[in-house]
Amino acid sequence: MENDNYKTNRQKIYLAALLHDIGKFYQRADDKNAKESKLLSEQTKKLESIYCPKNKGYYSHKHVLWTAQFFEDFEKQFRALTNNDDKETSVFKLATSHHNPDENALPELIIQRADWYSSGVDRSSDEYSIQDGLKENDREAFKKKRLLSVFEGLANNKQDFEYALPVEALSLKTDFFPKRINEFTSVPDYKSLWERFIKDFKIIQTVNYRVFAETTLNLLKKYTVNIPSSTMHLPDVSLYDHLKTSAGFAVCLLDYLEQEDVQNKSLAGIKNKNPFILIGGDLSGIQDFIYDVISKNAAKNLKGRSFYIQLLTESITHKILHELKLFKANLIYDAGGNFYILAPNTEEVKTKLSSLKEDFINMIFNAHGSSIYLAIDHIAFGEQEILKGGVATVWEKLQYKLDISKNQKYKSKIADDFNSFFSPAEIGGKQIRDVITGEEISDSEIQENEVKYLDTDNKDPIKLATFKQIELGKQLRQSDFRVKSNEPLNYWSGEHEHNPAGLGVYYYFLSKSGLEKYASELKSSADNVELISINDSLSETEGEIEFIHSLKGLNNIYSFDFYGGNKFPSYEETEVDEDGVEHLTGEPKTFDKLCGNEGFRRLGVLRMDVDNLGDLFAKGFKNRHRTFSRLLALSRNLDYFFKGYLNTIWKQEKYKNESIILYSGGDDLFIVGRWNKLIDMAKEIKQNFAAFTCHNSKLSISGGMAIVGPKYPILKGADQAAEAEHQAKQYENNDANKNAFYFFNNAFNWEIEYHALEELKNLIVKYTNEETGLPGAFIGNVQKFAANRQLQINKQRNESWQWQMAYSLSRMAKRIKSDEIKQFVNRIKNDVFANYWEGKSHHFKYETIEILNVAARWAEFEIRTK
Repeated sequence: MENDNYKTNRQKIYLAALLHDIGKFYQRADDKNAKESKLLSEQTKKLESIYCPKNKGYYSHKHVLWTAQFFEDFEKQFRALTNNDDKETSVFKLATSHHNPDENALPELIIQRADWYSSGVDRSSDEYSIQDGLKENDREAFKKKRLLSVFEGLANNKQDFEYALPVEALSLKTDFFPKRINEFTSVPDYKSLWERFIKDFKIIQTVNYRVFAETTLNLLKKYTVNIPSSTMHLPDVSLYDHLKTSAGFAVCLLDYLEQEDVQNKSLAGIKNKNPFILIGGDLSGIQDFIYDVISKNAAKNLKGRSFYIQLLTESITHKILHELKLFKANLIYDAGGNFYILAPNTEEVKTKLSSLKEDFINMIFNAHGSSIYLAIDHIAFGEQEILKGGVATVWEKLQYKLDISKNQKYKSKIADDFNSFFSPAEIGGKQIRDVITGEEISDSEIQENEVKYLDTDNKDPIKLATFKQIELGKQLRQSDFRVKSNEPLNYWSGEHEHNPAGLGVYYYFLSKSGLEKYASELKSSADNVELISINDSLSETEGEIEFIHSLKGLNNIYSFDFYGGNKFPSYEETEVDEDGVEHLTGEPKTFDKLCGNEGFRRLGVLRMDVDNLGDLFAKGFKNRHRTFSRLLALSRNLDYFFKGYLNTIWKQEKYKNESIILYSGGDDLFIVGRWNKLIDMAKEIKQNFAAFTCHNSKLSISGGMAIVGPKYPILKGADQAAEAEHQAKQYENNDANKNAFYFFNNAFNWEIEYHALEELKNLIVKYTNEETGLPGAFIGNVQKFAANRQLQINKQRNESWQWQMAYSLSRMAKRIKSDEIKQFVNRIKNDVFANYWEGKSHHFKYETIEILNVAARWAEFEIRTK
């Protein structure tokens, strides 16, 4: 059991590791070198010989002086936190000593080693690291460096990078994307960004280490994700990713040495040991759980069910971190029902993890039956994997163990409680059922008043869980914050409380006015409550991230999170909440309404995800670059795009009233909406993803869309969209693979066929809608001859469809008065007959008649929709 002294030292090491390179940010905001700097005090300048190592006759790594100055600038803040602790064991000394530690001071050595592990190199002997430190003697060069995108060099041998990132705070705006280096017209403005950072940092006033450190971590995420950690060789890892992984490693290393190497407590023999474990979790059954609803009211429930899964996964990771006494920096990844946590390889941790695993499995089963299953496992690793490019192999081995677990769902529970799985689960007969999910409502639920109704006439019963999920969707739309607590907060009523699967992690949702109303109550919840702003909800400027400025004085953790689809189209009716604020009711439009009010009414069900992501993680980086921080940067950036930036695309007028993002995060998405809007949206998502990933040809996204009737069961639509997405990933054409979109029963490569197909569709629509345009028979004739071609292929008919089509189109062209349209019809005739495209041979996977047939069908749908 940890004593108070060990707990305090542990917290110091975590915070020091988190801030050990803050000087790199501060230094770049200074337009002078160390000797001439007006930002460094004379006292700080004298620390050069103490904290800066000497290489090749020069003091190097001078950013530590600015780290020291940072602590001096905020001395009052740190002293209040550390209770005026001894300077020799202070956070200040731990943070500034990592390049020149005292060989007898284990905490300093731990932070140095954690810094190495994050970077994947032994900095004491690595030539790139030495050169990086010496570069800091040049007052100009390294300050002009921008962060390169982690995507541009992925899975290729590129040496000359064309893109870089703007030096900006994290935002959901397009100008946060990488740009071509030659498009930047000025040097990076680190100074302005630093001033914004310290303005927010001053607000963190607390005497609680965890509150201070975790809020600081979130502040670093906002301000340092586009700042390079290193400016030498390949600066594609952000300062944030480096600091976060360094802090995670430092805590684990300390715990391991304290509990498993009690006698030595030394790093001397650590090289051949495995001080760390990577914990992995995978929730399976998510898709069926979300979409297995049966009624016309499905739209009411789906948004809440989807968000519930995110909260369930977050609750699991929160519980693990809390029980293992770890920090947010130890959470490496959490998206799409998957998570990875860095933990110390101690018996205490493994025993607690085993107990937690059993608790999770039982509680999830009790809440959801066998529909959802959590596979959870871990794998040990150490310096050999970290410093020799074997980190990806650790992930691969862990994933293999998780896959085995998923194939043996509830194995131990079935052995212990056979009847709960194989006895009849339902009563049958006239037992009332939930009108949305179709589940039976038990007699005990009725007796305990756990039945809710969709209407005031009590005609449409739903289970309490369904009701809570509907409310969750509404609250998500209306709220600016979610509040996460380790215990129930009694100043909110039960209906506003969400405790996923009964795991003991409680969520509440607040508007800005609601936060002000409960400010005094929240002040008394220190180290127990986290206030999480959602997307850009607090910012006065759309797309910008604010999460701290309005919370001054609250002694809680401040945080922010992205969520794909927190807003969605709803009915115009309003209601007044308990805080007196008027909102739209939060009821999402039904799928029927998304299809429009007249014309050809069809619903699109769209699924997309990144191609070959497993291989990219395992093999996308060379050994030297296969580091923890780089893999973290890769996963974080993907999650940013799908969970965060996708909202920016959706907010456009052309999409936001006719589509709902049911899920988006990790590397995939699921959207429903009016069929034609979703096709346009899929294309725009693909284009934005290409821009975000620096147009790297090794990174692509495939998708598929089902087009169904407005009352079609969403579960079947989801299955059809999943199959369409699968077919897109089967696309092959010479050297082109995947990177395709499947609709109208065919997969089209985004780069090869899609543009031609869309262009042809647009011309057919344009010419058909003109007063003296294409005859209505054109589309029908195309479809007839395409069908005849297929019959000939199947050897059911012998006539040559090419000759018949050429004859038919020639006659049609003679009757058309417009020269432009006449030319178009003749072009189609010649291209189809010769299998050309615009009079030339093409590289399409399909013959021209096949492209034309889909274009005609697409055009027909579009004409009927308008």
